[in-house]
Amino acid sequence: MNTDENERKNILDELLPTRGEGAYLQGPIYFDYGIHTSLGKSFYVNSNFTVLDVCRVTIGDNVFIGPNVSIFTPHTSASLAGPEYVCIGKGDDDK
Repeated sequence: MNTDENERKNILDELLPTRGEGAYLQGPIYFDYGIHTSLGKSFYVNSNFTVLDVCRVTIGDNVFIGPNVSIFTPHTSASLAGPEYVCIGKGDDDK
């Protein structure tokens, strides 16, 4: 791995510690937290991906997302009644 690839991996390891093997994110990408988002194996997302992950976001294996996609999980008065999350594809909770 060259220096740029190592730096990219280190940034993604810190931002998205729950990331499956072969997950690839084409920048630019934007996250509120990152740690509330888990990505499955062989995940791919194109440029301008935004995730406001106040609540948990789970994206399963073999999911491909096109450019300019946003996922929002803000807290609202309706969501204060219990935990909410977004699950795309088959996530860990579906096993």
